[in-house]
Amino acid sequence: MAVQIPPTVAITPMGAADVAQVAALDAAAFSLPWPRQAFEAQLKSNPAAHFFVLRPLAEPQLLWGSAGYWLVAGEAHIATLAVDPRQRNRGFGKLLLQTMLADAHAHGGCNATLEVRASNLVAQHLYAAFGFELVGRRKNYYTDNHEDALLMTASSLGSVLPDQLGVHT
Repeated sequence: MAVQIPPTVAITPMGAADVAQVAALDAAAFSLPWPRQAFEAQLKSNPAAHFFVLRPLAEPQLLWGSAGYWLVAGEAHIATLAVDPRQRNRGFGKLLLQTMLADAHAHGGCNATLEVRASNLVAQHLYAAFGFELVGRRKNYYTDNHEDALLMTASSLGSVLPDQLGVHT
């Protein structure tokens, strides 16, 4: 399925030139951000990594979102999805998630998994809208506050890609 990108933004594969901005976005979006070196390692030495950035076309020097997954043995593991806090509630998280799932499906992915903070109800609702179901809990998963992570899985990527996401730009 093709992803319908609104004409005001672009989603492209992450490149080395994006890493500093992606790391800064991650730090703004999360209490436990990935270090810059982790993103660099994904691009340089992880053939299973598929990472993307979302930028406004009117100001392409800005970075509004990033996301990445690993594809291993037909399973897409959603590793990260971040939207600039000032750009939230505009559908960009949905757009990035749909991009990852469509890309994974195009590369032979059959299912997807992810971990999400037990307290992050907004993200849980987003994932549920894409067919992810709660399948487990990882106790004390997050090292910053020992919060549990919920393990969610979507069993068939071909059936979890909604046609209309209601993206507002």
